[in-house]
Amino acid sequence: MQNKSIAIIICTEPGSLEGMSQLLVKSIRKFGGKLKDAPIYSIQPRNPELLSSKTITVFEECNVQHEYILLNEKYSDYGFANKVMACDYYARHLSEDFLLFLDSDQIVLNDLDDLSNESQMDVCMRVVNLKGIGTDGNDQNASYWRALYELLEVKKRTYTTTGIGRQRIFSYFNAGLIFARRTSELFQQWKTNFEQLMASDLRPKEGLFFVEQSALSATISSMELIVNELPITYNYSPQTHFHLAKSNTQLALDQIHTFHYHRLFKPPERLNLQKDFKTFQGPKLDWLKRELVSCGINSQPFYEEWELELLTQKKLILQQMKNQKRGFS
Repeated sequence: MQNKSIAIIICTEPGSLEGMSQLLVKSIRKFGGKLKDAPIYSIQPRNPELLSSKTITVFEECNVQHEYILLNEKYSDYGFANKVMACDYYARHLSEDFLLFLDSDQIVLNDLDDLSNESQMDVCMRVVNLKGIGTDGNDQNASYWRALYELLEVKKRTYTTTGIGRQRIFSYFNAGLIFARRTSELFQQWKTNFEQLMASDLRPKEGLFFVEQSALSATISSMELIVNELPITYNYSPQTHFHLAKSNTQLALDQIHTFHYHRLFKPPERLNLQKDFKTFQGPKLDWLKRELVSCGINSQPFYEEWELELLTQKKLILQQMKNQKRGFS
């Protein structure tokens, strides 16, 4: 993408999201390739409470511009609305050619050059892993999507296939990573359509969850934008990892561009690398271990080898005791 400028947008609010945003911006600056020096804008769209001094320091060190602006007042009980309001705001106030929105619960592990090279596309996104509230047109969600398309005046129905199971569904993308041409006005129209949807009685059977994501996908369809469907290495998630593990094809850290880890590192959970993430090795794993602690996300995110050995021995002893008990009965 020669001579094209790109800005990165994230949302940060006081609390657990702070550590995630710290980890994300550190990962961008370290592993982001051509985008590692791109301007990063962090916005706090509903809670006026001050961020911690640690977060402010990390943002200063990583040259992140953070600001509190009350954008999400009407839908303050729906956190996913934050990204809708943030994307609309920066689309109207920034001058970069392209905007990249990232959920804070993910990290960049390799260059994002696939994005910076896509000059002909209006939008780059990853498809959803599973259908979820999406539809193939013949299920319980079909009536929601047909009504949504009517509400947002979608004239041309398009399809995609889910990342897991390759199920053919109405175009439905994961809103955790959105790379869009600013002048396409996608983000402004997304906000307009989201508010129109929220003002209606139209909801998926599962409720409010992912309403903003379905609104974004329907907006893309209504605007007939050109979408580049990103490969599995983007928005790579634990769900994807465990699915690939069934065929022993899970990715290594050096193969993943963005890892959307969701609640994977939330304490008190601890990960067994040997059992579940054996492909996660090398210097990037060492970096991740340090930064998960440094950013305050989890002080003990992984089991140590000696702990795993102890657990194995404990299981063996318990099994032996059970066997002995059976022998006496």
